[in-house]
Amino acid sequence: NKIARIDPNVSKLKGLRKLMLSHNKLTEIPSELGECKNLELVRLASNEINVALPEKFLTLPKLAWISLGGNPISEIPAHKMKVIDRSSVSFDESSVLGKGASGTVYKGLFAGEDVAVKVFKQDSRGSDGKPEDEAVI
Repeated sequence: NKIARIDPNVSKLKGLRKLMLSHNKLTEIPSELGECKNLELVRLASNEINVALPEKFLTLPKLAWISLGGNPISEIPAHKMKVIDRSSVSFDESSVLGKGASGTVYKGLFAGEDVAVKVFKQDSRGSDGKPEDEAVI
């Protein structure tokens, strides 16, 4: 893939929920992406992103998943990341939502709300890189 930039007009896509542009040539995330208030999932692994992520983007109200592994990002504002203790999330292995090459996703519960919990296969390496390369917001 050879996509080198996300058009600033992406801000007009008010219904955008998922953005999957892994394995391209992106070098930055435009701040206009922060106008996509329904955005839930962003996959930008294995690009060339080398600048800090826009603050407006990191505070999107529905954003639950960002995959950025394989990018030379110089600064990730850790204070914006929500670190969730594994013991505070519960799930039943019989409640499978989906399976993929890197693991299984289960329906779970966190802070009284339904969530998706991904359990990676041992030594998995999916399209977004290694499990530790993926970030949960």
